[in-house]
Amino acid sequence: SLPPPAARAPPPPQQQPSPAPAEEVLPPGWKMLFTKEGRKYYHDTNTNTTTYDLPTPPPITPPARMQRSGSHVPPSMLPAGWQELKASDGRSYYVNGATNTTSWERPNAPPPPPSAVPPLPHGWSEVVDEGTRRVYYVHAPSRATQWERPV
Repeated sequence: SLPPPAARAPPPPQQQPSPAPAEEVLPPGWKMLFTKEGRKYYHDTNTNTTTYDLPTPPPITPPARMQRSGSHVPPSMLPAGWQELKASDGRSYYVNGATNTTSWERPNAPPPPPSAVPPLPHGWSEVVDEGTRRVYYVHAPSRATQWERPV
């Protein structure tokens, strides 16, 4: 059995700034309009009110979580060669038997080749649930969420 990773983990990689959205996503019932002078404003058809500020959509809630039995990650949810073990203090760590490496961070499976996955339909995006690390899908115009990849 391999020892757990060293207690001091390397610093996390620096985050890249997110690209600006190609188009503004408005909450349901909102429309973007322009004044005669060309200034952008927003109209809420639900309440018949207007504002110059971009309306904020309600927070996105991931689909209901599936019940997990115990804290062991099923091997099928880990990349090939990895397994989850418990350190003496109860923390999970991950072992790759093929490369003889250990990590405190849960490894992610590599994405399938780009040609194997069709692009998401317009308005859909892929999000990772922080609690389960599972991917779910968000339809921005309707704020709907689902576990299954839309086609």
